[in-house]
Amino acid sequence: MKSFAESGLKKELLKSLERINFVSPTPIQHQSINHLLQSDRDMIGMAHTGTGKTAAFALPIIHRTHLEIKEVQTIVLCPTRELCLQITNDIKNYTRDLRSFQTVAVYGGASMTQQISALKKGCHLVVGTPGRTLDLINRNKLRLHQVRWLVLDEADEMLSMGFKDELDQILTATPADKQTLLFSATMPATITSIAENYMTDPHKILVEPHEKTKSNITHGYFLITRKSKFEFLRYFISLHKDIYAIIFCRTRKDTSKLASDLSEEGYQIDALHGDLNQRQRDRVLNRFRKRSINLLVATDVAARGLDVTDLTHVINFNLPDEPEAYVHRSGRTGRAGKEGNCICLLEKKELKKLHFISHKTGIKFQESKLPGKEEIVREKIDSTVEQILTVENVGHLLTRALPEIDQKLFHLSRQELIGRFFSILLRKDLPQVSLDKGHHNAGKIDQPKINPNTYVPDELTGSEEYTRYYINLGTKHQLDKSALISLINRKLKGDDFRIGKIEMLKSFSFFEIEAGLEKRVLSGFKGAEFEGISLVTEIATSKPTPPSPNRKKKKKKKKKKFF
Repeated sequence: MKSFAESGLKKELLKSLERINFVSPTPIQHQSINHLLQSDRDMIGMAHTGTGKTAAFALPIIHRTHLEIKEVQTIVLCPTRELCLQITNDIKNYTRDLRSFQTVAVYGGASMTQQISALKKGCHLVVGTPGRTLDLINRNKLRLHQVRWLVLDEADEMLSMGFKDELDQILTATPADKQTLLFSATMPATITSIAENYMTDPHKILVEPHEKTKSNITHGYFLITRKSKFEFLRYFISLHKDIYAIIFCRTRKDTSKLASDLSEEGYQIDALHGDLNQRQRDRVLNRFRKRSINLLVATDVAARGLDVTDLTHVINFNLPDEPEAYVHRSGRTGRAGKEGNCICLLEKKELKKLHFISHKTGIKFQESKLPGKEEIVREKIDSTVEQILTVENVGHLLTRALPEIDQKLFHLSRQELIGRFFSILLRKDLPQVSLDKGHHNAGKIDQPKINPNTYVPDELTGSEEYTRYYINLGTKHQLDKSALISLINRKLKGDDFRIGKIEMLKSFSFFEIEAGLEKRVLSGFKGAEFEGISLVTEIATSKPTPPSPNRKKKKKKKKKKFF
C-alpha cells in the first residue's frame, strides 16, 4: 500500500484524507490498517511518538463502524486531557466527509454534565482519560453493550501515571469479544501483564521511529521576552538571506496575524490555516513550492501531509502542546540527507514544556545566543546599500524640490549626510530584542529532572507581575493543577494571558494571573460552576484564616454557600 487510495478505505474517508493532504501512510499506518481491515485479532503496536498512531487505528475502525447504530462501538483511552483532545480533533478531521459519524471526548477537569449530554445524543466513538471514562461507566452513562473495539493509546504512559486499576476495571467491564488494540512506546512488565490477561494471541507490529532519530537536524532555542518575539523573528530572517522556512503558530488567528505583520514589513510570506478553502490552499502551496514566497506560516493541522523539500528551517513561534507535533514539525527540514535546523522562540516560563518534549522524544536542545546589536545593524546596513545600488533612480521627479533640499543640507559633509541618512533608515530597526532575564544557564536540555506527566505552566511566585486569586476548589473536589489550568483557560476565553503559581490545598486553592486582568478574571468566574459547585473566586493576598473554635458553627454554615 503506497498510498491511502490503495487501502480500500471508504471514499468519504479518502476524501477527508485528501483535504488534509494525507497521501502516503507511515509504516505503523500501513501495517495496522492492513491488519485491522482484515482481522478481528487483538493487536499490539510498538511505536514511538510521531509515527502516526492515531490514523493507524482510527481509519480502519471508522471504516468498519456500523453508522446506522448510533451507540458507542469504540473506546479510545489515553493518558492526558491534551492527548484526548488531539485524538478527538484528528478523528473529526478524518470523518469530515462522513458526517453521520459522531465522536465524543470525556476527560477530567471539564463539565461532566455536558459530556453526559453529548453521550445521550448518541455517538459511535468515545475518546477518554481512564478516570473520567470509568466514572461514566460506573454511573451507567457510558454504555458498553455495543463496544467492538477498545484502544489503549500510550499504554505505558497510562500505567506510569498510576491508571492500572482503572484500566483493569475498564478492560473487565467491556465485552469479552471486543478487539483490543494496545499502542505503547515501551514494553514494561505491566504492559506484558495486560497483554497476557486481557488479550488473545495478539498480532504484534514493531516500528522503528526513523523520523525521531534524524541526526542531521539541529534543535535550538532562543530565550526572549514575549514582546520581543516578533522583532527577533524579523532579525533572524534577515540574518539568513537564503532562508526557506515554515513558521509554526498555535492558532489560526496567530497564523494570520503573524503572516500579515511580516508581509507589511516586506517579507515574501503567506499563511496556511484551516479557514482556507482547497483552491486557496493550493494557491499558497504552489507559491511556496515554486519559491515565489520563501516563508510560510502554518498551524499543525493545516501543515499535515505537506511535502516540501529543501527547507532550511522550521521555526516554532509557539511551541506545540504535544511532543508528537514537535516531531512532525521538525521532520519537515533535513530531508534527503541534507542539514536541517529547527528552532524555538521561548519565554522563560516555556522551558518546562521544552523539557517535557525533550524527555518524551529524546531530542537534545541547545540554547542559541541572540545576535548582537552590531551584527544586526551591520546586516541592515548591507541590505540597505544593496537596495540603493539596485533601485531605480527617480530623482528627476524631485526636480522642483531639489534646490530647497540642497540649500538645507549643503553645510553637511558627504560622510555626515550618509550617516544621518542611515540613522533615519535604521531608527525603527534598532533591536529591541532582549533575553528573558533571570536565565543565564546555556547548554543542552539533557535529562530533565521534572515529572513529565505533571507538567504545568511556569510557576512564578511573589512577583508584582502577577495577581493572586482564591478559588473554593481543592484536591477533595478531584481537581489537580492541569484541571484548574483548563478551567481558567475556559473561563478567560483565550490564550493571551500568563498563568503563574498554582497552590492546591484540600478545600480551596490559589492561582496567579498576570497583573492588569483582574476585571477579566473576576468577570469570567462570576456565576460559574464546576460539576455542580458554585464557584467563589476572589483576589487574595493570603490564605483564609481558619475558624476559631467559638465560631465553628457559624463558619460551617457559611461553607454551605461555597460548597
